[in-house]
Amino acid sequence: MVSITTSPHLEPLSAEDQALLTRITVIGLVGGPGSGKGTQCMLLLREPTIRRDTVHISIGDMMRREADAGGEHSVAIKQWHAEGYLGDVNVTMAVLRRVILEHVKEKGTRVFILDGFPRALDRATLFEEHIAKIAYLLALEVSDETMSRRLGNASRGRADDESPESIKGRIETFHQRTQPVIDYFKARERLRRCWTS
Repeated sequence: MVSITTSPHLEPLSAEDQALLTRITVIGLVGGPGSGKGTQCMLLLREPTIRRDTVHISIGDMMRREADAGGEHSVAIKQWHAEGYLGDVNVTMAVLRRVILEHVKEKGTRVFILDGFPRALDRATLFEEHIAKIAYLLALEVSDETMSRRLGNASRGRADDESPESIKGRIETFHQRTQPVIDYFKARERLRRCWTS
């Protein structure tokens, strides 16, 4: 049984909701900027061995929808995104837990692929403490050069063109934040790697 503790943004769950969360399977998927996380998730969902009750949740998209909805945390979330900050872990956990429970209750979803999660170790441990165990982490392995090239190509001609320095900073931040997550799952024999080019 998942034990739930109170935090400023994470209210205790009912016994029924706690029981629902013990029946789900969660796969975390991480990769650097431009590594193709969304594409890999879509390919995974097309695999014949993937269950029909599997859903892909992009954490970035989920938080953008939350910000656009104009709820309690929308202004803060928009500011975090503008500043490149991951945001308050408790807010992320509360939104993610709510979205997962909605899928379970409304659609019978049992398997979740979390695109871009967990990006930092505190998120991994809090998720497992407050929501569910992550069955395994799928880490996309892409060279820094490939990520830089993809990001440079994607931003050409757009208003938010990224400079090479900005791209390099995003990649370095990814490594600093996410390597401890990869090490955590590797030590627990719950890491799978996927080399992409």
